[in-house]
Amino acid sequence: MARLHGSLLAAGCALVLNVAQAANPLSIGTKTLHLDTQRSDPAFFDASGREVIFHGWNVSGSVKLASRGFKPFDNTADAERAFGLMRQYTGANLVRFTLGWEGTHPQVDTLDTAYLDAIAEQVKAAIAEGMFVFLDYHTDLYSRHLFGPTDLHTGNGAPRWIIEGGDYPQAGCGVLCFSWSMNTILNGRVRAGYRNFWDNAPVYTLAGERRVQDEFLWQLRESLLYLKDKFSADEWHFILGVQPFNEPTYGRGHVDRADEFDNDKLWPFYRKVRAVMDETGWQQQWVYAEPLVFWHTNAGFFTPPTGGHYLRDIPESGYVFAPHFYDAARMGVSNFNRVENADYFPDIDYVRDETRFLQMPVVIGEFGMWLHDQNGGAKDYARIVNATYQAMEASDVERAGKAGRLDRRLDFYTLTVSGTQWHWDIYKDQHHELRNGNPALVMQKGDGWNDEDFSAIKGDQLTVGADIVSRIYPRAVQGRLVNFFYHPLAKDGAGKVMDWAAIDTHGQRLFANVPFALVTWQGTHSDLPTEIFIPPQFAAQDIRVITRQGVWQAGDVSSSIALLEDRGAGGGHVLQVSADSAAEADLHFALIVLGAQDIPAQLSGWLAADIDALRHPVFLTGRMANPNYVEDPQQDYAVEVQAKTLQFLVLRQVTLNWQSDAPVTVFRNGKRVMEGAASGKQAFFSLVGRGDQFRICQQTQADACSRVLTFH
Repeated sequence: MARLHGSLLAAGCALVLNVAQAANPLSIGTKTLHLDTQRSDPAFFDASGREVIFHGWNVSGSVKLASRGFKPFDNTADAERAFGLMRQYTGANLVRFTLGWEGTHPQVDTLDTAYLDAIAEQVKAAIAEGMFVFLDYHTDLYSRHLFGPTDLHTGNGAPRWIIEGGDYPQAGCGVLCFSWSMNTILNGRVRAGYRNFWDNAPVYTLAGERRVQDEFLWQLRESLLYLKDKFSADEWHFILGVQPFNEPTYGRGHVDRADEFDNDKLWPFYRKVRAVMDETGWQQQWVYAEPLVFWHTNAGFFTPPTGGHYLRDIPESGYVFAPHFYDAARMGVSNFNRVENADYFPDIDYVRDETRFLQMPVVIGEFGMWLHDQNGGAKDYARIVNATYQAMEASDVERAGKAGRLDRRLDFYTLTVSGTQWHWDIYKDQHHELRNGNPALVMQKGDGWNDEDFSAIKGDQLTVGADIVSRIYPRAVQGRLVNFFYHPLAKDGAGKVMDWAAIDTHGQRLFANVPFALVTWQGTHSDLPTEIFIPPQFAAQDIRVITRQGVWQAGDVSSSIALLEDRGAGGGHVLQVSADSAAEADLHFALIVLGAQDIPAQLSGWLAADIDALRHPVFLTGRMANPNYVEDPQQDYAVEVQAKTLQFLVLRQVTLNWQSDAPVTVFRNGKRVMEGAASGKQAFFSLVGRGDQFRICQQTQADACSRVLTFH
């Protein structure tokens, strides 16, 4: 402890053996596509000109634990093992690496260099596996030192001396905080902690009066100076930036203060962080700027969302938009519906809208779900995580069908959203954390913190299905990515297959029963190929690739397609696909099919025709989240019906609005409930989770009906 004063990822084994050969500086820029109209979006690029997509993990919740020394791993050997497993199972290329203010800054004017040495060695373990890293100063409920030994919850972040030297009320929130996150809203001490930080309140220390935020920025400056010298030039290329604050909130009513917080508190702080990074040799790294934690919450009346588009002075460069996305409504008590196909499209489209407003590329810093309740219901891990990835990859926001009903074909262009899932903790169920220092309250299960249990790994084994977290994704795209979609055909916690998509082309419905992925890009901006990670659960001999040139499989000789081992045996593969032309407007594609026996000889031509016509070949199948999607397969109905729902806790109101050529009868769960005119509107009430089906038929013709609307 020192006392101080005031080439993107190359495939194959070569990646692990020689990091220097793989290290390419990345940049932020604007990608432009020429489709039906010119489209422009912020994006990441490697030194060769390829567009980069990030798929990774947080490491880890252990940073919140005093028993782990506020580090993700106890030692470097554990870090090496964990990152090796992460690479093997998931092919990750990005790590949100958590560290703690309490770890770096144990006392005023003091930097814990031993802690930073350990952090640096663990970061190096990620880099050795070819992963990019950004550092996250992790904060939840501001600080554990705001809580007493008998409190139900705890926090992490600010060190003890910051709290002891500040002004805080005594009362917490007790049983009113039925989940730990409720402390953000109801715990006066936690709220005061946040306000003290953002207001740069006085803090009384052994060295005299200081200011809270100034102290954080002091340690940030010293830490960045110290850490920079710990990495070689080649390793330095893999350090992408710093997130200085996790899940920021002002600690006061947020709905009417969102504009004030963004412009007067949050972004002035981010600009100060940017200045510190520029002063300490971190000019090329980015500030990962997370918005107000409530900006896009769906938790309902407890924490209504503030929305975005508040920032008045948008910086020109040096920042990444880094929001979180959790289904707070299902985690809480305001949504008891099971997650269905396309459930999160509107949520991630909201993220896309804000990243375009800010003109910054996006990485969703956290998303995921706890592991309990894996039963196929509303809180099912597999359904929530699979639907989140689906929405990060695809959307249908631009495709409205007749009479306001939604088409099931994906938008041809969707901005693919990068992200790091929460989280990767090899110590799951093996913690020994004294909650708030109380030896009578030993936290061992799950994440060892506030009864959380999110880790996708325990020891050396996945805790969830590989079909959910070991996913195909494009790491680097030779041109500009137009669309990407992966259909893993995964199972939920109850064993039900989520058969949510198929290839629908030229009157044929294909690959509904096998996993597949489609990558489409425009132009050729690099001499290096498109690289697509294929996880280890898929054997090389089962991989088929369809491009404009035809169908390719492992063992075929091709000048434009190669399949390489990602890390040797058991670590998956990297598919390399080179474009067949260099024209800027040309469209290229690779459809990866896993396990299909029969592929139509005409498929390459069919797909080329669809893509040249800007028609997405992927069609959503099965039960949809929104009842206003067209039926699958599409057919005409004698009665057109639209549905709207309002929900409060377990009570739901369904309003049906119908149009017909004749008077109708409304059926609920197969029973006649009312008769009405040819055009009408009626509301019904039910309990969420009990299940309801509605169908409306003409009175004079029993088989002249509407589609069936199902509500869980």
